[in-house]
Amino acid sequence: MTKEELEKRINEIEWDDSEMKTAQNKLPNDVWETVSTFSNTSGGWIVFGVHQHGKNVDFKSDLVCSTVTYWFSDQANDQASDQASDQASDQVSEQVSEQVQILVNAIRENVYSMFDIQRRLNISSRRYVLVEMLTPAIEQGYVLRAYPDKPRHPKQRYYLSEKGLKLVK
Repeated sequence: MTKEELEKRINEIEWDDSEMKTAQNKLPNDVWETVSTFSNTSGGWIVFGVHQHGKNVDFKSDLVCSTVTYWFSDQANDQASDQASDQASDQVSEQVSEQVQILVNAIRENVYSMFDIQRRLNISSRRYVLVEMLTPAIEQGYVLRAYPDKPRHPKQRYYLSEKGLKLVK
C-alpha cells in the first residue's frame, strides 16, 4: 500500500478491507480478531501505529507499516468454505440471525450512521459491526442504505426495511 493509498483510506468513512490499529512497541490484543476476519474474507490490510477518533487520525509511531496483506486468496477461501460449510452452516446461521436481531432492535424506526450504530450497541470495533451485523442484515434485506449505490458515501446512514421493522421486538 502506498502512502497515497493509505491517506485515501484514512479519509474514507467505511473500509471493508482495511483496519487501523494503535500499536506502540507491540501488537494490540485485538489484532487477532481482525486477522481472523480477514482470513474468512478475501483478505485485507492492517495498518499499525494509527489511532482514529472519528475523522481525526493520529500517527502513534514514527514507523507506520502496512502488513497482513491478503492472507488467503479467494481460492483458499473457496476450499476452506466448501469443507467447513456443511459442518458449520447451522451454527453460523444462528449466530448471524442473533447478531442481525440485535442490530434490528438497536436501529428500530431510526436512521443511524455507522458511528451511531457502534455507539448505540457499545461496540468499538467498526469491522465487527460491519462484517458480523450490518452486512448480513443488508444482504438479508432487513437494513437499507440511504445511499444504496454508494456504500462508502461520507453521509451514509442505515435504516430498517419493512422486512426489518417486522423483526423489531
